[in-house]
Amino acid sequence: MYILDENGDVWVKIRVSDEETGFVPTDLVAVAREEYRPPRGNSLLIVNLRPTGDGGVLRDLWAIQEDWQKTQRLATIEGRPLWASHGEWFICQVDSGRPIKDQSVDRNVERIEKFSADGRVHNILAAGSYPILNEARGEVYFYRDVDDHGAAVPPGLFAVSVEGGGLRPVSMLPERYKFWKEDGDFFVQAPPPILHAARNRILFFAFEPLGSRVRFTVSPEGQFLELRRD
Repeated sequence: MYILDENGDVWVKIRVSDEETGFVPTDLVAVAREEYRPPRGNSLLIVNLRPTGDGGVLRDLWAIQEDWQKTQRLATIEGRPLWASHGEWFICQVDSGRPIKDQSVDRNVERIEKFSADGRVHNILAAGSYPILNEARGEVYFYRDVDDHGAAVPPGLFAVSVEGGGLRPVSMLPERYKFWKEDGDFFVQAPPPILHAARNRILFFAFEPLGSRVRFTVSPEGQFLELRRD
């Protein structure tokens, strides 16, 4: 059962138990969920998959405490949260809700954020997408092609300290390559980077002007090692 209130918001009726029923706004209704537990500790992260009117799915991140006695919505994210090995914090890609300056692309500014295990403390590390964590070096690697305000910047693979600050380019894309390409009515992003920590290698991907995909191999220090077409 759905109702439309005076503000134009849609609510859906739910049954909690045989005795309890109620209404919740449809932006809290999920079609499925994913659970992410830390390597250590009792924290629990839930990603609710929420349908949208255009047929897409939003990923809402929640922190669960005290055996579901406390719940807190943290952000709309892309991908999955990445836990530190000690379970005291995690990082994820957050949707800022702010559109980029290029109005031809339906896309918001992506941010790399670090949260405490209970979700109560968080820091914005950088604007970027597809974070991967290298705990041994205390760094996060990610794609960056817009700044915090959504303005275009030279694209490349960047690194930032897990403590915040120290933003640096690892490898800039040559001018003819991009992280996004047009595919029919949509834009698609190149696959996320891959870290091979034991081999001191990072693989990352981009598109050529005609849309074919290429793979770059670099070291965390920024040494170029290989370019290969996938």
